[in-house]
Amino acid sequence: MKLICCTNGINVDLPTLASSGVMLLGRLTAIDGTSAYFADDLHANMWSADQRLCKTLERIDQYIATAQLTESALPRERPAARYPTKPPRSIDLRAAGVRSVIWATGHRRDYRWLEVPVTSSDGELRHRYGITPVPGLYALGQRFQRTRRSNFLDGVGTDALAITQHLLSERGVRRATALTRI
Repeated sequence: MKLICCTNGINVDLPTLASSGVMLLGRLTAIDGTSAYFADDLHANMWSADQRLCKTLERIDQYIATAQLTESALPRERPAARYPTKPPRSIDLRAAGVRSVIWATGHRRDYRWLEVPVTSSDGELRHRYGITPVPGLYALGQRFQRTRRSNFLDGVGTDALAITQHLLSERGVRRATALTRI
């Protein structure tokens, strides 16, 4: 099992993940049996993400300059634009050894696309601490999932560790010694 954890001082961007062995793909368009199909939009999505990141970093740099914090700020660093040459448009999940899928759906809670019986009458995801009634389906980033900050980036790590611990206990592993706090 390959676990990638965030630690202080290490960038966690798409190129860094790719260099760690994570396969980057376009937007999922279909699943048919054991095959998954992807749009040819990975490069455009990565370029767009790079542009948004650079715009945010520029605003931060402007604030540092305006507040005269240049002396105490870290040196400017901009990510290098590195894109996979030709990501596959489909993969056989079983042949690729895929046993888990992490699905990042964005900031809006809308589960109409989820075709498993896991939503309540008001459309919310039914779960307890991110563990849904459907075996193998877990959630992160839910409001008050475990703590008040569960739906914020700095709070999701605690929930991720708890779900990972749950998954490892399901496999008979006593504790996640390979994990560091996110």
